[in-house]
Amino acid sequence: MSGHYFGYSDTWQLFINTGTTIVTFLMVFLIQNTQNRDARVVSLKLDELLRSVDGARTGLVELDHMSDEDLTRVQQEFMRLRETYAPLIDDDLAHVERELRQRKTKR
Repeated sequence: MSGHYFGYSDTWQLFINTGTTIVTFLMVFLIQNTQNRDARVVSLKLDELLRSVDGARTGLVELDHMSDEDLTRVQQEFMRLRETYAPLIDDDLAHVERELRQRKTKR
């Protein structure tokens, strides 16, 4: 609305673009802060659940402090467990993934 008043000058365009950029930048920080807080809350809730279940591996509470290599090993362990026990519990998703892998290897 102010563009007509200032004649859509270069200065006006620069002011509008700068203002828009600053607002966008601040919104990114706000959204990122909110997401980080939400992730932290979920992590704490999961930690509490792990600690309260008998037989749960409480070492998994410290996953966010592990190196990438350690996280990869834990992920591979869970994939191995899923492959081993999925047929016993009729896990449809594991079955579909296994069939897709078999199809890729046949090509």
